[in-house]
Amino acid sequence: MQYTGFIFEPTKSYSTLKSANYLSMNITKQLMQQIIARTFLVISSLLVNICLARFTNAAEIGVLLYITAIGAFIVLVGGMSLESAFTYYSVQKAISKKQIITLSFWQLMGVIFLLILMQIFFPQYFENVSHNYRVSFYVFIAGTLMTNYCTAALFASQHFILPNLLQTVGNIACIIFISILYFHNNHAQVLFKTYFYFAGINGLLLFMALVFIKNEQIFNNQQLKNKQLIYRYALQALGANLLFFLVYRLDYWFVQKFTSATDAGNYMQASKLAQIFILIPQFMAPVIFNASAMKQDNKLPVFINTIIQLFFLFFLLVALLLMLFGNAIITLVFGNSFSKVANVMLILMPGLFFLAGLNLLSAYFSGLNKISINIKGAAMAALITLVGNILIIPYYHIYWAAAITSFAYAIAGIWSLYHFKKMNVNVFFFKKLDWRKFALIFRTKN
Repeated sequence: MQYTGFIFEPTKSYSTLKSANYLSMNITKQLMQQIIARTFLVISSLLVNICLARFTNAAEIGVLLYITAIGAFIVLVGGMSLESAFTYYSVQKAISKKQIITLSFWQLMGVIFLLILMQIFFPQYFENVSHNYRVSFYVFIAGTLMTNYCTAALFASQHFILPNLLQTVGNIACIIFISILYFHNNHAQVLFKTYFYFAGINGLLLFMALVFIKNEQIFNNQQLKNKQLIYRYALQALGANLLFFLVYRLDYWFVQKFTSATDAGNYMQASKLAQIFILIPQFMAPVIFNASAMKQDNKLPVFINTIIQLFFLFFLLVALLLMLFGNAIITLVFGNSFSKVANVMLILMPGLFFLAGLNLLSAYFSGLNKISINIKGAAMAALITLVGNILIIPYYHIYWAAAITSFAYAIAGIWSLYHFKKMNVNVFFFKKLDWRKFALIFRTKN
């Protein structure tokens, strides 16, 4: 099987496949660092979620997840996706660390200032958004913004362990504090405020790491003179991210409005748990973005294609396990009030497969500065999510909402696969020797 122009031709020997299927040692090392370090971060984040769920209930957790979804939207719009531009121009060695810090600071101040104006002139609306958390809500927004900016800059500088490690430590500390507060009979609002404050602490830790890190090979001392380039790229990324946010979170609004508090808590918890199954592609995305932007390895498209094949097998296995054991495990871990979570997750599984592949392909296209592909795919998915949820309002149920969301994910994924195929990549279908290719995917040349 011979690698020719992004296509494996079944004409050569196994040894040829072995040679063609190696990624460069540097990229492979970065992938493994990112996957391992990010796994510890996700486990710690999941433990935070489990603690909050066990110490409260589905209805209260539903409120917290709703607030964090609103906060994430504010971060997305207010932050303008500058982190995407920071990553792209850092990889191109066209922006200085000082410039990243300066732009991050002023963007953060601008967002906080606008929130203060909203609180002054539209107090009722602000209370509806923040649910009376106020100061802790500000801290959550500021900390999340700084986390996004600093993590992007550190990833671009090929520091994949440090930002994940710092956030993991922050999450462990959060679990300890929340547990102490709970056993001292503090109510849910105090626990949620603590969670918000630790988001601020994580952002501060990452900011300090970025300030003191030294990596002159990545951060150019020459500042990018034309700031319009930064904002132009950022606004394109914002367009795609905003549309994807609607795809990820628009269903939350409908579920919150048209179902009971318990059902809403079940749906949002299922959605949050479902994100676990797209973590690996999310872990890999920064490395793929860097490699794509730097054009480090011409075998990258084949690698992406092989990983998508593996995702297909993985999600088949997960769906089977969910059918057999999902409800028993979830109710054991989270409590009996979360009895509908497993079914919602099962409905989401087909869409999650396409979403997993979409994470890799979006990073690949962004590194090639072809963000328009991501924007169009996200627009189609957002439209399907909006129209689909409106159409089912007369008989709204969380299972129907999950089906609409799953279908929207699938459409966005198929769109990206179509454009990936147009680049002469032999997409997805299993062929002879693919199983050996799977075994070789992470090996490197000596």
